[in-house]
Amino acid sequence: MNVRLFRAASIRLCALVLGVSGCSESPPKKPQAEACPTGHLTRDDGKCQPPGLPIDMECPPGQVPTNAGACRTAGVPPEECGDGFEFDGVAGCIPILPAKPCPFGLMAIPGETACREIAPCGTGTWGDIPIEPNTQFVDIGYAGGDSDGTQAKPWTTIQAGVNAAEKGAIIAVAAGEYVEDVSLSFKRKRIWGRCPSMVSIHGTNPSGAALEVYISDTEVHNLALTGSGLGARIHNASPVTFDHVWVHDTGLWGFTSDGYADLILRNSLVEKTGEIGVASRGGDIHAENSVVRDITVFESNVAFGFYHDETTPGRVTISIVGSALELNHRNTVSVLNTDLVMERVAIREGGPAIGLDVWFGIVAEKGSAAQVRQTTVEGSHGAIFVGESDAVLDRVTLRGGEVLPTSFGSYSGGILISADVLNGGSATGQILNSAVIDAPQFGVAVLGAEVQMEGTFITGSVAAGGHESALDAERSKLTVNRCALIDNSHFGLSTEGAEVIVTSTLISGVKGTIDAGECVTTRKVLGPGSLEESSHLTMRACQIENCEQSGVFVSESTAVLENCVVSNVNPDVQGTFGDGIVLISDEQQTEPSVLSGTLVQDAARAGVGVYGSNVEIGYSSVRCSGFDLVAERYGNIDYSIDKAGDNVCGCNNETELCRVQSPGIAAPQIEN
Repeated sequence: MNVRLFRAASIRLCALVLGVSGCSESPPKKPQAEACPTGHLTRDDGKCQPPGLPIDMECPPGQVPTNAGACRTAGVPPEECGDGFEFDGVAGCIPILPAKPCPFGLMAIPGETACREIAPCGTGTWGDIPIEPNTQFVDIGYAGGDSDGTQAKPWTTIQAGVNAAEKGAIIAVAAGEYVEDVSLSFKRKRIWGRCPSMVSIHGTNPSGAALEVYISDTEVHNLALTGSGLGARIHNASPVTFDHVWVHDTGLWGFTSDGYADLILRNSLVEKTGEIGVASRGGDIHAENSVVRDITVFESNVAFGFYHDETTPGRVTISIVGSALELNHRNTVSVLNTDLVMERVAIREGGPAIGLDVWFGIVAEKGSAAQVRQTTVEGSHGAIFVGESDAVLDRVTLRGGEVLPTSFGSYSGGILISADVLNGGSATGQILNSAVIDAPQFGVAVLGAEVQMEGTFITGSVAAGGHESALDAERSKLTVNRCALIDNSHFGLSTEGAEVIVTSTLISGVKGTIDAGECVTTRKVLGPGSLEESSHLTMRACQIENCEQSGVFVSESTAVLENCVVSNVNPDVQGTFGDGIVLISDEQQTEPSVLSGTLVQDAARAGVGVYGSNVEIGYSSVRCSGFDLVAERYGNIDYSIDKAGDNVCGCNNETELCRVQSPGIAAPQIEN
């Protein structure tokens, strides 16, 4: 017989029959009992780990390591706001722009501090228009009656110049309002006005466009488009470039890119167009260094800056770079089934809600893929909504907004990433090195989606009803690393029927309301078909402080806290509770929660409160709290506590092994 197996079996049998103390041989003691003080864990490297944060953390919770080997606060790196933006001194970026949107006809893009003309007018009849041997000239003021397209005898309508121009020729247009509907087809042309403030094409067809483009490689420069219909419509032409163009006061949309068109918009201003500024109906759109603002609301309650919907066949790309989008009363950018790219874009000054609708800065829905970088959204009801789509939000700053009535509360906030929970539509997101500041109601909400958050800062979220929080996850998978949730209202982190992993994160300063104030709350949720779904929360190397009512509240769910610190937990607004960690359940739990190497200090009432729940506690500590470790039955459910390692309690210089107490104090209510 194998001697080692025999001796092991004998030891186990002796322990069962007589107890370990009555056996001649006993298992070796755990090395940490001799190597480290009571309550400390001996790590694999031989070092002693006291309860609390890991002794070798690269940066404190809520901070991010830099390439230079230092640590910075979570949020946008100060040096990475992007051209045209500057660091706000806290955690986000602000656009370099005039304090208010520019007056009618003037513009400023990020990086400019003063309003300016869209393009200079130059001197002389033709200003700075490039003149080539085959240029056709147009001047509505010419009264000779013998036009031939020369400078001496210019055409008096733009269409006449277009018809006479050779392939690739410039049509030079002098100052004037040209009341006509212009069509470009068959041959590539370049229309070039003296400047937008002096040259205007005024369309007359309410169902057409001031400028219809059917031919690829067309260019339009330095003029304005207005009229009773669309500003410009591009039909299956790629690319068509509009540069230093002003589109305003149109009865319908400013631009539309139809079919397989490719619209390029540069250095231009679109304002006071009907319902939509720039729309795709199957074509791609590329906007750069432009301004879209103050889109007119019609009876349809539609007022979008950029727009593409799912009714048009095919997938499109919309990219917006270095631009300012302002004073839009509905969704500034709203796309479905779209590849959306936004970089260095400033969205600000949203209008009031229209009826029951909410103004969002960015909406990406129904299979879209959005990449938003170095962009700011200010003053929205909801800053970014990702619905059944995928999104990467990188170095994004969201600031401020209007708090809507409670009945619309779930739609107001910073970032909402949502799947279709009932019908199976998925959504994913990455929120990287971003900042959500003073958002209405929630900071970031995740519904049925899979989201990763890294290096992100959330502060000032306002609770206006319901369970708003700085960060909320419902029926989702959420990972949070090196983030900071500071000075928010109602809840810091809230999870409902979700799987959440949080590491190296700071959650601090939750302003309590009548029924909340927890820094962290995790609970089950009633899912489809009335099935209850519990949450599973894991927190490692996190700091949770300055909370009300509870630091961490685990209701009918499970949590793992490893090497975390929970401190300074105060009573709620009614003067009750004030527990560091609460584990509560009204049904028998098969899976325990785990507290390992965790420090709780300065809790007004119980350091750790176990109410009808099941928990393992090891190598943890409760310091300077009203009670150390409280355990009570909850209804008909008894508690279960497994001390999986030495736990120490006390205050100041006093230290003793923690004792379970049942003082009969009232348990908090299970949160639904």
